[in-house]
Amino acid sequence: MTPQQRAGAQQRFNQWRSMPPEQRQLLRQRYQEFKTLPPERQREVRESFQRFRQMPPERRMQLRQQWRQMTPEQRHRAAGQGMRPPPRRVPH
Repeated sequence: MTPQQRAGAQQRFNQWRSMPPEQRQLLRQRYQEFKTLPPERQREVRESFQRFRQMPPERRMQLRQQWRQMTPEQRHRAAGQGMRPPPRRVPH
């Protein structure tokens, strides 16, 4: 492992360790759900996440706020049209 990879792994470990147990459990659950998706859908989710992460922080915040303001019915319709909830921010 390169020093850069080691530093990244240490940062992720510290981030994980600082999370409350409930949040860790939620992330484990989401990961298990992700692993049950077909490979093509997993690829789509990864690509969507990468596009989201490349957006300016202001735009990501705007999308999160937009999603939170939607009713469950609106979210369902939006998801059917390719819109997915923005990834949740993991506190540091």
